[in-house]
Amino acid sequence: MQLRQLILAGALLASPALAHADCDTPAKCHLEAGQAALKATPPDTKRAVDELYASYQGDRRIETYALYAYALRLDHRYATSVAIWRRVKVRLEGALTDVRSHVADAQQAGDTKALQDWTNSIAPLEAQIQNADSELTLLESQTARVDLKYAGATVPEHLIVARKNEGDVADPFTKPILVNADNDTLVITYPDATTADLAVSISGGLEQTVVVPAHEPPVAPPPVTQQPATPVVVPQHPEPPPHLPPPAQASSRPWLGYGLVAGGAVALAAGGVFQLQSSHDWSDATASGAGCTDAGVCVRGTRGATLAQDSQDRAHLALGAVIVGGALAVTGIAALALHHGHRSELTVTPQPGGAAAVLSGRF
Repeated sequence: MQLRQLILAGALLASPALAHADCDTPAKCHLEAGQAALKATPPDTKRAVDELYASYQGDRRIETYALYAYALRLDHRYATSVAIWRRVKVRLEGALTDVRSHVADAQQAGDTKALQDWTNSIAPLEAQIQNADSELTLLESQTARVDLKYAGATVPEHLIVARKNEGDVADPFTKPILVNADNDTLVITYPDATTADLAVSISGGLEQTVVVPAHEPPVAPPPVTQQPATPVVVPQHPEPPPHLPPPAQASSRPWLGYGLVAGGAVALAAGGVFQLQSSHDWSDATASGAGCTDAGVCVRGTRGATLAQDSQDRAHLALGAVIVGGALAVTGIAALALHHGHRSELTVTPQPGGAAAVLSGRF
């Protein structure tokens, strides 16, 4: 067996069909580089594999393909080498069938020369087929078979299985997969692009069932719906009283005092109107179904919240109107008193929630 492999390697490396005097095409250049890598000491098997594959892609010669399969075995890529040798053998057997057909045609035509030429082609093809069989026999102890089963109920669509650093495996769950014996790795790619390495360790020539773990993509949690916070309408602090006019001075014009008293009365009346409207709005806001409670807690966006805000605004206006009206009225009365000849001074002092007027002097 070993002698036959040595003969095969020598024949492939020195084959006239593969020998080229000049590197005049990319395929020839890659071929020569691959042959040189195999002849190196030690052989550079990885480079040989790459160069021979590139050469075969440029010129699909059966001899180059066989040399590529041989280099794969030297590079310990046994499973891939088996796949290539099987294809080489199919092509050689097809070529042998064609040659025998030509031999029969030449015999029928009585073409002696053609008959001789085609007959001479049979023996080399048979020898190459025998060499391919020898390679495959040698590789039986270096490879094993994996029968894949999926752990889930059904195999997901678009699930991909590949040997590590090799191409994808076609129909991985319908027929056994060839792997390197004792130590190999299958790469599983799930539909969501998640990958997992599946180590396999099977003795040469044996077949074993290996389970591919089921994988379910993580389910995103449902979005959290935030409940709107219940708004609480908190009464604001009363606004500070407006600035009052400076202390009234004695005047000789009685109409000024009457005007101040009249203005104060109007302001006080307006304050009363605003206070009535505020009370009415607050009653509507706390009515059943309006959205506010008697404690002043309102649901934002409801009619009750709007009415509560209006009630608060009008209460502020009522307070301001009462303060101003009272100040004006007191100032007008003091002005009238001064007009009638009393010597006195009037002092008006703003205070929280109102104002204080102090009238002093001799009456």
